[in-house]
Amino acid sequence: MGEKDKEGSNVGLPAAMPTPATMASRLLGGGGAEGRNGAEQRGRLRYRERRGVRKRESKEEEGLARAAMTAVCVGVLAGGHWLWRGVSSERGKVDTTLFIMIENKNILLVQVYIDDIIFGSTNESLCKFFSNLMQSEFEMSMMGELNFFLGLQIKQGKEGTFVSQTKYCKELLKRFGMDNAKAMDTPMSTTCYLDKDEQGKNIDVKKYRGMIGSLLYLTASRPDIMFSVCMCARYQANPKESHLSTVKRIMKYLIGTLNVGLWYPKGSTCDLIGYSDSDFAGCKLDRKSTSGTCHLLGNSLVSWRSKKQVSVALSTAEAEYVAAGSCCAQILWMKQQLVDYGLMLDHIPIKCDNTSVINLTKNPVQHSRTKHIEIRHHFIRDHVQKGDVVIELSKLVNN
Repeated sequence: MGEKDKEGSNVGLPAAMPTPATMASRLLGGGGAEGRNGAEQRGRLRYRERRGVRKRESKEEEGLARAAMTAVCVGVLAGGHWLWRGVSSERGKVDTTLFIMIENKNILLVQVYIDDIIFGSTNESLCKFFSNLMQSEFEMSMMGELNFFLGLQIKQGKEGTFVSQTKYCKELLKRFGMDNAKAMDTPMSTTCYLDKDEQGKNIDVKKYRGMIGSLLYLTASRPDIMFSVCMCARYQANPKESHLSTVKRIMKYLIGTLNVGLWYPKGSTCDLIGYSDSDFAGCKLDRKSTSGTCHLLGNSLVSWRSKKQVSVALSTAEAEYVAAGSCCAQILWMKQQLVDYGLMLDHIPIKCDNTSVINLTKNPVQHSRTKHIEIRHHFIRDHVQKGDVVIELSKLVNN
């Protein structure tokens, strides 16, 4: 689900990357116009054949049928069949399986995922219309209010929406025999510095990779374990007992934080802001730095990432500069995504705690200390000059 670098370190999952469904949940949860009755409605449709109405002869046929189902649904929505009082739907420019319809102050969002459809609106009549339309076109079942999807538990309330993976987390701990272990306060010790540990004791590689894969999926709603999991993921090729102990500590931390998740409150503004940071030569093997970025839409966290940089930084300023460039790239993608929702944003702030990085983005002159930085990292300077983003100094507050 996430891409890997040459050493095998995993980056943030696409669930950490804000999907249209995440954006839809955020927009409907806050900042959107209320419907006539002041209520927001969200639901889910599912194609019935997946539920066993007709058996498949093979997995290949089932996969083809599900892909065909997605294509047909998308074709119906994009082909002008979806009309409401003369207003047709618009297809997402970034994600072509996203459809948006805006009527006056009301909005209807539809996300197609294989044989599942998630939709939500600020007007209950729009939801009823869309549900009746799809059930008349296809043999579909209305699954009711969205409360569980792809392992994510969604709890909708008057104050906002809460997304978690409590059920999945419990199953994960039970599967690896960690459900009765003692809880830990942190996912990783501050004095923990992993390396290859070539003299260490060998362990079951398959089990270790299974634990890492399960934890990576959990990072879809748990940014607090992203760094620790990605650190352990670098040693999947030849894991040792020391690596397994670190992974078990992460699971012990989960025992005491089963109900932790993401909160998307209502009423907050739809202002996008990014944060970037980096360590310096944090990896003991190759002395490469690790970038960390996160993005908030209003008061809600919608994207996060942890990735080891591809080259060795010669200074903290260079490491921070590369991290800020990664944050900028994600913001540009999200900016295009938000256009589909009718939000036009410019001068999006990126918070960074290094003044040298801010100066680098403002000064186009190559300095002797920065001329070795790869050209591809300087694209952030171009977007600062265009007004797409603004690099600002973040102030650290010690509690």
